[in-house]
Amino acid sequence: MTGLHRADTLYGPLAFEPDYSLQESTLQARLNARLRGLGRLATGRYLRPKILRGSSQPLRLLQFALGRQLTLH
Repeated sequence: MTGLHRADTLYGPLAFEPDYSLQESTLQARLNARLRGLGRLATGRYLRPKILRGSSQPLRLLQFALGRQLTLH
């Protein structure tokens, strides 16, 4: 963890430049956050395997989780 919260997905345009963009470009920061989010999904830290196995709709859960990481916002 970086100790600083960074959104891995956004639901709209930024209203202001975040503090971390002073050290790196916003595009680079968002790409890093997206990669971390995909890593969390792949390692079972975002959508836990136990939850997925116990769900009556596991594919819908997985589609939602993956779609959340691949949105363009």
